[in-house]
Amino acid sequence: MSTKAATRNASGYDADFYAWTQDQAEHLRRRRHDEIDWENVAEEIASVGRSQRSEIRGRLALASRRPVGRLMA
Repeated sequence: MSTKAATRNASGYDADFYAWTQDQAEHLRRRRHDEIDWENVAEEIASVGRSQRSEIRGRLALASRRPVGRLMA
């Protein structure tokens, strides 16, 4: 990635996260590998995975404390 593209992508990440995500998704769809902010994309993917795992663990812990009949309510 060029320094100019890296700077633009990193500043977009910090300035407007939603716009950055849309830009990165478009670059991925169009296979514009030189335009992707790889470091931040990788961190966001890992973060989503951690978040999902934490959510599932929390829900399982909550479900395990409820009586079976109340799980369907």
